[in-house]
Amino acid sequence: QPILKSVSQISCALLLILTGTYIHLFENNLLNHFITVFWVVGIMNSINMLDNMDGIAGSTALYILSFIVLVMYQLNTNIFDLDFLILSGLCVSLIAFLLFNFYPSTIFMGDTGSQFLGLILSYTGIEYIWNLPKMNNHFYSYLYVFLLITLVYLILLIDTTTVTINRLLTGRSPFVGGKDHTTHFLWKRVKSERNVFYIFSIIQLISLFIAYQLIFNFSQKWIYIGILYSLVCFLFLYLNTKLFVSEKD
Repeated sequence: QPILKSVSQISCALLLILTGTYIHLFENNLLNHFITVFWVVGIMNSINMLDNMDGIAGSTALYILSFIVLVMYQLNTNIFDLDFLILSGLCVSLIAFLLFNFYPSTIFMGDTGSQFLGLILSYTGIEYIWNLPKMNNHFYSYLYVFLLITLVYLILLIDTTTVTINRLLTGRSPFVGGKDHTTHFLWKRVKSERNVFYIFSIIQLISLFIAYQLIFNFSQKWIYIGILYSLVCFLFLYLNTKLFVSEKD
């Protein structure tokens, strides 16, 4: 039920805050705690909403978590560190899951799996993306962090933003399930779930490549490339939803 799901998500966010895991973005901790709750609830809902087509949610989570593991390794994290071991094991588990969840799937993720992955994804985002060392220039610091988060979680953010905008414009609730996601509209164009999977995979992998360059080979060039790429991907997936009437309509 929506109310139970919402209470569970907020509880997860509060537990992270109480154990010292929260976003360190502002000097005011109240703001940091608020954005942490918003982030955790948002990501848990995003991966849950994206779990609407074979292989999409699982592969997106796999790409993001693999990227986090790579970042940890590049930052000389001990491979026997608990986070490193758990995330590495989870990546292997997701590979095994996708063998049976790839179209045509024989098993499904469901709410329990997507909520668990959402919590893990939001936690790793806080620990290893949001809280990366900041720059001295405040403008570039905020721009850098938000761009990095956008690139790493690009598919999740685009899909949730697109669904929310379209439903609010038509007077519908963003919290009710439906077949009006970017995946559904893309399927109407390419007529193949496998092709939707490949397109989403390419979009996510390129965005992670740009994010990697921003972290380890930073230059203003990658800032501009990241902004341009994010905008192009958003416009491509959002405008595609405006070319077809929804199944409900």
